[in-house]
Amino acid sequence: MGEKFPKVIWSWISEHWGLKLVSLFLAIGFWFYAGGKESVEVVRNIPIQIETEGEHFSIAKRSVGSINVRLQATRGLLSVLSSGEMSAFHRVSGISQVGDYSFRLTPADIKVPSDEIRVVSIFPETITVTIDETITKKLPVQPNFVGDPAFGYKVLNDKIETDPDAIMVEGPKAKLGEVNFVKTEPIELVGRSHSFRKLVRIVLEPHLRATSDTIIDVFVPIREEYSERKYENIVVKPLGLPGDGSYIDLKTKSVTFDLKGPKDELERIATKGIFAYVDVTDLAAGAHELPAKMILPETVSLKNDTPPLVKLSIEKVK
Repeated sequence: MGEKFPKVIWSWISEHWGLKLVSLFLAIGFWFYAGGKESVEVVRNIPIQIETEGEHFSIAKRSVGSINVRLQATRGLLSVLSSGEMSAFHRVSGISQVGDYSFRLTPADIKVPSDEIRVVSIFPETITVTIDETITKKLPVQPNFVGDPAFGYKVLNDKIETDPDAIMVEGPKAKLGEVNFVKTEPIELVGRSHSFRKLVRIVLEPHLRATSDTIIDVFVPIREEYSERKYENIVVKPLGLPGDGSYIDLKTKSVTFDLKGPKDELERIATKGIFAYVDVTDLAAGAHELPAKMILPETVSLKNDTPPLVKLSIEKVK
């Protein structure tokens, strides 16, 4: 019997094998088909766009900015359910005056990526909006700078250029009436040391809409930041030799003065120190009052262009 059993199995498989193979494929295909037709549900959070009917009214406030939508479809559409583009839109009609209005969302307000996807429920189903009169206002453009230029550099605020320098904006009267300017998207300044030009967009608050071009050409002038700094008690040294047989008697041992120039240069001078001197080469015997001289970078100078005076005398050796 042990030898006959494999022969029986083989006989069953080999008999009408083509028909049996077709049946197997049909069974597998039906299994996949049935699995693909199984219903699944997914909840998606999507933003809702609300508009008013007519140009004289607009949305000043609304109870929610997004809604949760429960969707149903076959398992084969699971990826579309989870990541497909969806949106919600409702137009408020029948408005005769400003005030609060409520409306109920329906599946027709929801745009889904496939006709085979069904909207099961919406939450919240009822939304309240505040309707206000629509006005138009011309608002100046203000660049939105982020960060600071490189150390020792600054933006010349009085020389910033924007083209256009103002745009037309419309929106609810109560909201737009409080707005005095519009800002651009962020303009990065960190580490910059040269003037530059950039095209940027205008960023508007919710419920406001631009009725003119929102692309702004911004010119940002940057230059070295000039500053002033006082340097006190800087030791003065004589340089050179007076006449033969003479010696120097410095009456003024140190001087104080103000310098002007790039901020980073002034900081560097304060750290490294200043060499101040008077030139006594071939000075005759007697009392003298000479201007102090300093070794400074080319971009740094005395604030008042008048150097401090150093009193000294040249004495003959007796």
